[in-house]
Amino acid sequence: MWIGTECGLGYMTDGVYAHNGEAVYNPVSSIKELDEEHILALGKDGLVKMRKEDLQTVDVHYSVGTSWLEHVLVTRKGEVWFASSRNDSTYLYVLNDSLDVRYEGYLGHDLSVAGICELPSGDVYLATDEMVTVLDSDTGEVSEVFALKTLLGGAGKVHFMLPYRRDQLLFGIAGKGFYAYVPSDGSVRHIIHQQTLSAENYVCFVDKDDRIWLSDKKSAVRTYNPKGVYIHFNPQGEDKSKEVAHLYFDGEGWLWVN
Repeated sequence: MWIGTECGLGYMTDGVYAHNGEAVYNPVSSIKELDEEHILALGKDGLVKMRKEDLQTVDVHYSVGTSWLEHVLVTRKGEVWFASSRNDSTYLYVLNDSLDVRYEGYLGHDLSVAGICELPSGDVYLATDEMVTVLDSDTGEVSEVFALKTLLGGAGKVHFMLPYRRDQLLFGIAGKGFYAYVPSDGSVRHIIHQQTLSAENYVCFVDKDDRIWLSDKKSAVRTYNPKGVYIHFNPQGEDKSKEVAHLYFDGEGWLWVN
């Protein structure tokens, strides 16, 4: 378990917590697994590729806006995709496994990015507050997903976009709720009708069994399973703080709530 903190990089193994206090990487806002030997830590110096064995730095990529990226995708090919903003403009970057830039493209002015996802087909989808696009890093071609244009056009805000049911995408749209998009036939369906996502912000996670775990960051976690049942999940007790920042399932099936 890799843990990013305001004081550097921490990790837990065999029930023991350890900490790497390298000040140069403070704070660590996010951690991604690159491959069996390396992790990608996001800190004030940008994206840092580190060996798991000894946490030594292998490669570094830094550009304006990369210190606090919210959406970073590591693809099956080992590429690193992220969207970064500077001077009110948003750009898409694709790095190779050595963190060298393979592609840089302009996305638009004053855009808010809701997610970057890869499906089993290898297609990479990017959602903003205006549209959803499919991107090809080899050709630089960007195609808008028109099946979602009407739905997203009047939404004002997309809270999140996540992979769902292996070959689908799950969208959380402010004031409207959950929608599942099926790329193979272009269909869009409204699911979980009792949840309209009317709060300001959400954290959401889809596990390997397609259960949806959701919190508005102020309340306890609720989970929705494929049978359509909501379960109130509050492991800390009613008298404890309920602010939820992250949800994550580890390889053994344990749910971690921060």
